[in-house]
Amino acid sequence: MAHRIPLAVAASIVAAACTLGQAARAEPPPTIAPAAPEHPGRVDPMLVMTGAVFFGIPYATSVATAATSYVPADKFLYIPVAGPAVDLIVRNTCSAEACKQGIGSVALPLALDTLAQAAGVAMIVTAFASPGEPPVSAYAKADPPKPQLRVVPSAYAGGAGVTAFGTF
Repeated sequence: MAHRIPLAVAASIVAAACTLGQAARAEPPPTIAPAAPEHPGRVDPMLVMTGAVFFGIPYATSVATAATSYVPADKFLYIPVAGPAVDLIVRNTCSAEACKQGIGSVALPLALDTLAQAAGVAMIVTAFASPGEPPVSAYAKADPPKPQLRVVPSAYAGGAGVTAFGTF
């Protein structure tokens, strides 16, 4: 009987601890949000300016040509980007002699005009569609090298010595 009392006391302490204790709760895992960019939404001005030049100069030339030309197909040059291509197509498919004037000498300039205007518009759209920091080289992102000086023994045909080199 003497052995049963400590066992009963121990069992009652364990039972009391189980009924009085709170249920263990795990904390929810922390959510890791991506770091916000330092300069969100910044448009690359160099890309916008390059696109404006690539689009603006050929389009201004097209408008000037459309305003001064007597060829009916050249009136399509008022349309940005597609105008020179439509002008070339109309000149090739037209059966009248008036609209075919000089097709050989204007085919390449009209094709290049279309490509330049399209490239300019693509650059401008890209600059505004994907804003962000302009690309930076990997060297600019890296920490600058720490100054180091190394002195090593060296041997050459005339003898031996010490060579020092490093980064400063």
